[in-house]
Amino acid sequence: DGSAKYQLSLKLYQLAHTHSPVDTLLEAAQRPMRDLANQQRESVHLSVLHEGQLLVLAEELSPDPIRISVEVGKSFPAIKTASGKLLLAQLEQSEVEAFFKDDPHTQHASQKTQRDLHKQVTGLRGATSFVAESDITVGVQDVSVLIGQASLGLSATLTVPLLMLKDRKLETDKVLCALTAAAQH
Repeated sequence: DGSAKYQLSLKLYQLAHTHSPVDTLLEAAQRPMRDLANQQRESVHLSVLHEGQLLVLAEELSPDPIRISVEVGKSFPAIKTASGKLLLAQLEQSEVEAFFKDDPHTQHASQKTQRDLHKQVTGLRGATSFVAESDITVGVQDVSVLIGQASLGLSATLTVPLLMLKDRKLETDKVLCALTAAAQH
């Protein structure tokens, strides 16, 4: 055409080869997650907060035939997950207040439930781990640890959902210790 309205530059090339913090996190987490799933014989999930929801970024399945699987890319109500509550607690107080004001899952709860949830989240401020019965799945205890830093723009959690099976003792402390080591790696 020769009108020179468009000019090819290296900007497109640069954009295509830029790695986001999420890509870097996924790459760094892949091996520790695999090792943890194999060592503990439990599934492990990597999640972040996204638009007030807990978004599952990655999963490594337990090698055992009975295991928990959560769809990668699936979002869950943050306030109904141990991971979500731990991540919410890392936010600035004004962001936590805005979350509670806007979140449909807390808006429809009773006043007492809202106060209890708010107290639970603010009580986790500064915590690096959280163990709780799942609010979504009966018979599951979630063990979550914080990775990354909110001040650097990326916080995530590694979570092992412990499935309560007959004839198996839940070893929460052992899993928490292994999860913490994996998160540091």
